[in-house]
Amino acid sequence: MNDIINHYNNYGNCNNFSDLKCPLCNKKVCLFFHKTYERNLTYYINGELVNIKIYIIVCKCEHCEKKHNKQKYHALLPEFILPYHIFGASTIIKAVNDYCNKNKLIEIIEKLHITHKLFYNWIKK
Repeated sequence: MNDIINHYNNYGNCNNFSDLKCPLCNKKVCLFFHKTYERNLTYYINGELVNIKIYIIVCKCEHCEKKHNKQKYHALLPEFILPYHIFGASTIIKAVNDYCNKNKLIEIIEKLHITHKLFYNWIKK
């Protein structure tokens, strides 16, 4: 996991996003570094919950800005983070997979310290 986070952080440090398209206007070569913000992630690794802090890169789209669009800033989430989730993608996928493989729900939610409601929201998504 640390290798993936380091790769993401190094990508942000290069400040070159010419290979990305704006998620809103779909234009290339218009994203530029704006800021970062801290994001907490929780993973279930080797039988324990691990909290990780990562800095999310926020880019500004010059094309969207020129069009006076309200959505000119875009967070670049790495593939291991799902929007609006504190748990890492691999932990969520493993929990749902365990449930599909007939593991007891109570064991899963106790292991992750989550509610039934949160787990059922994961299944819906």
